[in-house]
Amino acid sequence: MSEPRDLTSILDVLLGEQVSFVLVGALAAVAQGAPLMTQDVDIVQARTPENIDRLMTALAKLHARYRGRTPDQPLRLTAGRSRRLATRC
Repeated sequence: MSEPRDLTSILDVLLGEQVSFVLVGALAAVAQGAPLMTQDVDIVQARTPENIDRLMTALAKLHARYRGRTPDQPLRLTAGRSRRLATRC
């Protein structure tokens, strides 16, 4: 069994890098008091070049990689596409 992840530590890194984002999904519902369990963090980020740079810095600090792909594939963000990433948190 894998170790439980501290999802708030992901948010801490995003906030520390001043990434502009909106928390969505189950963790957003939990933050509002819903009795749910989740194992991921879903965000929608602002798509300005500066914010994408800050997001990429945060993802590097989290050792983010694509889920289901080899770890050596570089992360790329393109408009209009969602990404499923895994982190060390």
